[in-house]
Amino acid sequence: PQGHRCIALGCNSTRYGYDDAKLRYFRLPPDENRRNQWLTNCGREDLKSHPVKSLVTKVLCQLHFHDSQFMNAHNYQRLVWNALPTLFGSDTRKPEEFKPLVDAKAATQAQDHAYTAAGGGGADQRRYMLLCADLKRQLADKERQLELLQKYRDTMFDTVLRQARALPPDKQRSLVGSLLASLKPRPDAEVLQLLRQNALVGPELPPEATEPRVRVEVLLLSREHPGCALLGMGTHCALGRGLYQPPADFIHFGESWEAAAARATQQETGLPIQEPQVCSVVETLRPQDQFHCISIFMAAHVACPDPQPSPPEQATCANWQWFLWEALPSEDLLFWTLRDLRRNNIINLDTFL
Repeated sequence: PQGHRCIALGCNSTRYGYDDAKLRYFRLPPDENRRNQWLTNCGREDLKSHPVKSLVTKVLCQLHFHDSQFMNAHNYQRLVWNALPTLFGSDTRKPEEFKPLVDAKAATQAQDHAYTAAGGGGADQRRYMLLCADLKRQLADKERQLELLQKYRDTMFDTVLRQARALPPDKQRSLVGSLLASLKPRPDAEVLQLLRQNALVGPELPPEATEPRVRVEVLLLSREHPGCALLGMGTHCALGRGLYQPPADFIHFGESWEAAAARATQQETGLPIQEPQVCSVVETLRPQDQFHCISIFMAAHVACPDPQPSPPEQATCANWQWFLWEALPSEDLLFWTLRDLRRNNIINLDTFL
């Protein structure tokens, strides 16, 4: 349009000695979100606060649009519906890159519009846009159906696993074989990991599920986070997945409590500790989960200036966070042993600092 100037910061279409009338200009989109994105990209965020009516005549020239933003890469008259200007500063295109696409008569008749321009092929383009919209709707429907099927499959799988835990070992082995066959499209490593996480195979469960075990759990303390303990969410463990818990592990044969605390903390958080000391002992029994454990809770100081965890790849927990001891997550989000500790014991972490 004659008299319009591109609003892009530092843009001057005539500085290359090119006739502005042969460049295409595109009005700002009527949609507020996309209009603001255009203004942000072109460095004119100052215009966002202007009244919408005052932005009707604001335009950007075609020098700021990549070929992919045009409906036809060889015809720069029409933008795709979701086009964004991305070429500014040294990336701004040179007018010489564009060939004159309309003669003087067509140029005077062309309408300045953000998405359309004068010319033939309008009906074909409308059919194309309608076809694209229809295909997008079909794709969205298929994705929703797939998501529902996956949720149904996961629910059925979890139901079978819960029932399987009550079966004798020989029946469990038979069920595992059936599950492996049903999950054949998945990679073998992924299947085994899935079964391990659900306590059907793998070394995570104790050799004898009915035998109580002793477990060390470490309440990490840091002067950078007074009154707080470090908790992570179980992600790759057979028991306690999705629950917050401190660094913990079962005591190895011949291992001291202090050594077990240092080892568990290192393998879960990558942090060294010092001065571990017993602060509580908790017994947790959950027959429905075949879990009977004596937990030795130990308070220990982080032995490094930066108390930020860096879990190794083999860690069973993730998303480590410092929680105020008086403001821990709700009980339904705590691992069973930590839940029992909070219910039955009163611990003032400040006494261990």
